[in-house]
Amino acid sequence: MSIEHMKQLLAVIESSVERSQSILNYINSLAVTGQIEKLGAEAVRKLMISDRVHTRRYPLEAAAEMVGVSRHIISAAEAKGELPAPEYRVDTARRIRAGYTINQVNDMRAYFGTLPKVDESLKSSIVAFLNLKGGCQKSTMTLFFSHWLAIKGYRVLCLDTDPQASLTESFGLVPDREIEYVNTIAPFMLEDGDSLEEAGHDPKAFLSLHYAIRPTYWNRIDIIPGSMDLLNIDLLSNRGENSARLGVSKLRDGLKEVGVDYDFILIDGTPSLNVSTLNVISATDQVFVPAPAEMSDYRSTVKFLGMLKEVLDNYVRTGTETPFPHFNFLINKKMKTNYSDYMTDIIQRTFNDPSGDNDLVLEELVYSSNEVGKAASEMTYLFETAPSDTTNRDGLKKAEQNYNAVFECLMATLQQNLNPDNVSIQELNRGLNQKVNSVSVEES
Repeated sequence: MSIEHMKQLLAVIESSVERSQSILNYINSLAVTGQIEKLGAEAVRKLMISDRVHTRRYPLEAAAEMVGVSRHIISAAEAKGELPAPEYRVDTARRIRAGYTINQVNDMRAYFGTLPKVDESLKSSIVAFLNLKGGCQKSTMTLFFSHWLAIKGYRVLCLDTDPQASLTESFGLVPDREIEYVNTIAPFMLEDGDSLEEAGHDPKAFLSLHYAIRPTYWNRIDIIPGSMDLLNIDLLSNRGENSARLGVSKLRDGLKEVGVDYDFILIDGTPSLNVSTLNVISATDQVFVPAPAEMSDYRSTVKFLGMLKEVLDNYVRTGTETPFPHFNFLINKKMKTNYSDYMTDIIQRTFNDPSGDNDLVLEELVYSSNEVGKAASEMTYLFETAPSDTTNRDGLKKAEQNYNAVFECLMATLQQNLNPDNVSIQELNRGLNQKVNSVSVEES
């Protein structure tokens, strides 16, 4: 592209940016003056994501079962004022309970002492969803797994390392408007105390990730959000003084420090090979690789495996002692077609050991669901959707059953892999070499 063409393109981009800022300013002005209804009710609902609340409610019987006490004990505690008074529906003439949000259910669990106790081998474990290709549903799996864990009563910290920040937006935070550089992991990774101090933090705030943790509308889930400013980690890490600071254990040490307050830490990885990806790999105890049952995604997953092999080769060659995660592949986007069955078989034959001693593909598969896609397009999500809010109750039920089975499988895998007798890097390297070699033979 010639310099002249670059200038023309730059002018077009700058004009578009100016228009977008003008539009956003207009929307903000309507919100401030209380006139945002001019945009229409549907637009308001989707735009005001920062004001998101739980709409799904569980009946008293279901809530009591989730809490682990009888409905009469809950009612008695409410009557005594030990729990907040129940809420009632306003759209009926009869006095009918409105039910309980998941936050209220977890508050009751805390009151009655029935919150789950995580196994010590899993406590504060760091779990990442990674692949090199976009559209593999890494953010979706991270989001749904965090919801599922919170519904069980676990305390979860999510970390968004993707500059596109889809996970951040899903939790009602607006990337690149209310989430900026100083709200992400970037200052911690780059030891940029000056920027944090300018934003009103303590000069030494960069020594810990506490400055970046934000609550979400799920009272058992916090998030370290992402934004386009995460690109600074890769841009600035190549400069002399910063490159030495990005040790392979820095992110892990930071997450383990704040992780004492959580049962699980979930990381949504970036769909590219960069410094952030390598830091996530070194920080993580367990990586789940979403592997869609499609050829283009399969090729990407194979490349990801090759990247892991190169990272391990480098660690072994240089004698670098560092934690390295367990890896398992999760087949997703599975459809009921012959092609999807064929690709599922290919993935299983690639990443499972023919002897059966080292199978890396999880037994449970994630099936494509219209209900999941439809809910996401409406800025609501699977575990937030009540049966009364959908026209396809059977489809919603099947999707929930599918993800419940998948996440039970993930938990069982964590329990199996994250024990004190961790496999060594040398053993992992031998295993990955065998996998890569077998893939090469198949492709040839």
